[in-house]
Formats: sequence, C-alpha cells, structure tokens
Amino acid sequence: MLGLSRRDITGVVALSAGLGALGGVVWFLLAPRVILDVYSGQTYPAEYQPSGFIADDVVAALLCAIAGVIVAAIVLVVCHQRRVSAAAPTVVAWALLSGVLGAVVLWWVGGQLGAVDLSAAISLAADGEQVTSGLQLRMTGVLVLWPLATSIVLAGFGFIDWGMSRSRRARQRSDDRMRQPV
Repeated sequence: MLGLSRRDITGVVALSAGLGALGGVVWFLLAPRVILDVYSGQTYPAEYQPSGFIADDVVAALLCAIAGVIVAAIVLVVCHQRRVSAAAPTVVAWALLSGVLGAVVLWWVGGQLGAVDLSAAISLAADGEQVTSGLQLRMTGVLVLWPLATSIVLAGFGFIDWGMSRSRRARQRSDDRMRQPV
C-alpha cells in the first residue's frame, strides 16, 4: 500500500478508534447539560437562552479537531519512518477513513454515557421540578472536523515536503553546473 503495511494501517485505525472512545468520555465529562423546568408534563429551559445546547457541540468540535491533528501527526511519523509520502493517495484515504471512524466512535460513546430517558424523568417530575437533559450532538456536521483537521495537516506537510524537494533538486542542478569544467 505504497510503503505502508497492514500493521501500520491497522495501528492508525485502532488509534483513531481509541482516541474516539477517549474523546467520547472527555466530551461526556466536559460538556454542560441544559437544566429544564417541568410544567404540566412539558419542559422548558430554566435559562432564557441556555448555552448548553450549543456548548456541548462546541466541546465535541474541539475534541474532533484536536484528535484530527493528533492522528495526522502519528501518520506523519509513520510515513517518515517508512519513507513514504504523507500525501500519497492511499495514506490520505486511510487517514481520513480512520478519522471518520474515530469521530463516529466519539459521538457514540459520548451519547451512550450521556443518555437520559428524558420522557421518564419528565413523567416522574412534579410541576416546578427540574430535570437535566442528556448529552446530545445536535450539529452532527462537527464530526467532519476530525478528518478535515487531519487532511489540512497532511496537505500542509505535503506542500512543505514538495517545496523542500523542489528546492533540493534546484540546488543539486546548480551544484552540478558549477562542477562542470569550462
């Protein structure tokens, strides 16, 4: 696979899944929950404009972006050790697919840990009592930030590598011309 072994690819995929699980736990621990007031079997946010509805998505977005950069750094190290271009299509494809997997694992783990049977909590609550909403990713588009961050880092290092190799070739040609007898 252009210099990467199955073991390398399996390692990157396993790393992404592990980071996704860890990210799901961190998301569960860091994301705020919205407090809801219960009146006549209906719920209303306790605050006028609860920030928890967007803050939990922001936490997930930051975790996805950070994990994407971590995966890209690992892929770059593996590619450097194997002397493979990080911009090779198969390397980029596997890195992006593993990023999608990691983001889905983050979403699933966090959602399972933060799941709340809200209808049961509402039915047990008396008027005026408060219940806490569960952890829910409302803007699922933030999951794209993981593979996006990975691709940006890989593309950036691909351009740097391209520029350096071009500079080395130009310097080599210049040195060759200088060594030619006149």
